Amino acid sequence: MFKIRKYKKSDIAAISEIMKKTFLKCNKNDSSDEAVNRFLADLDISDGSGNLHKKLLHRTVFVAVMDDRVVGLVSGKGSWIGSLFVDHRYHKKGIGRKLVEEYENNFKKRGLKFITLRSSVYAVGFYQSIGFKKTTGLRNYKGYTIWPMKKTL
Repeated sequence: MFKIRKYKKSDIAAISEIMKKTFLKCNKNDSSDEAVNRFLADLDISDGSGNLHKKLLHRTVFVAVMDDRVVGLVSGKGSWIGSLFVDHRYHKKGIGRKLVEEYENNFKKRGLKFITLRSSVYAVGFYQSIGFKKTTGLRNYKGYTIWPMKKTL
């Protein structure tokens, strides 16, 4: 069983690793080489600069924890979800769904009426299964192939 909680700075190494591995396994083929390199560079925490942590501090971030280990995260700003990553070994276990529900519930309380995101090609089916609808066609966004999506709350 897993639980959802707010992000803490001590989660940063696990988050970086989950985002890297999941992106490379599930999204790399739908991104330009430049976009892949930029994505991986943004996740690099080896120099201790804390850039990823600083970025997350300006977002609402929830993590999924199983057996004291972070296995997924959702982050965004207001009505926009910017990232949802679940360790690929834990896909199809309800973790992504619960992370998005936590994010939605957090902002429903604040009066938001909808949530938007840019889905990877890989995740479109998942988002549709939890109520998101495609808003436009397939797009190239900064080297990533994405589907803009929206869900009315």
